[in-house]
Amino acid sequence: MSVEPDFVIHMEVDEVSKLHEGERFSEVIYFKDLPWKLLVDHFRKLAVFLNGPEDEYRELSVHLNCANESETTWSCEASIDIVIINEKAENNREESSKHKFDSANTAGGCGDLIAWNDLIDPEKGFVKDDSVTIEARVIINKATGGRKMNPIDYTKPVFGHSNVILKVEGAKFHVSKEILSIHSPVFSSKLFGDFVEKNKEEIELEDVDFEEFEELLNMIYPTMMDV
Repeated sequence: MSVEPDFVIHMEVDEVSKLHEGERFSEVIYFKDLPWKLLVDHFRKLAVFLNGPEDEYRELSVHLNCANESETTWSCEASIDIVIINEKAENNREESSKHKFDSANTAGGCGDLIAWNDLIDPEKGFVKDDSVTIEARVIINKATGGRKMNPIDYTKPVFGHSNVILKVEGAKFHVSKEILSIHSPVFSSKLFGDFVEKNKEEIELEDVDFEEFEELLNMIYPTMMDV
């Protein structure tokens, strides 16, 4: 990749000899408000069922994954360099590809990056102490859709948009009656119907989990990004 990447995911795969026991994931990083991670697994060719030792037909599989769970329509076109780091930089194993990510196509990369025997052979220079280093160098060519999520601080009132306080497990949420009522018939009845809560400035919600309620608010509130 001759152009500086937009971001790089660096992953140390420990106990690579046990990779056949299950796939591994890197930590998630965010770019363009999308979650990116590497998925590493071993790929077994069908030839193993025909003849020869199994290891002769196994290869390393590395894919970049963008599992954006947004319900909005989104897509992202990316150029990807997957690199297996060698102790001698000139011997790095590298594969380049382009992929269009969207809700139906969340992974792109290489299914047969390097033969398994070459990967685990210490003399080849890729493995050390049963550990392999892999990088994904990524350039985002085009990104559309999605929603920029700017966290909302519900502990502070927003002038003109907060007109009731809801108490959950002792914490106070400054929220809008109108926004809650649009998305919830329960809140619509409680806040605008013939209930005692209608005229209260502060309402305590019992048997409600703090984190679950905050997640609910993040789902129904509009984004706070500037336009």
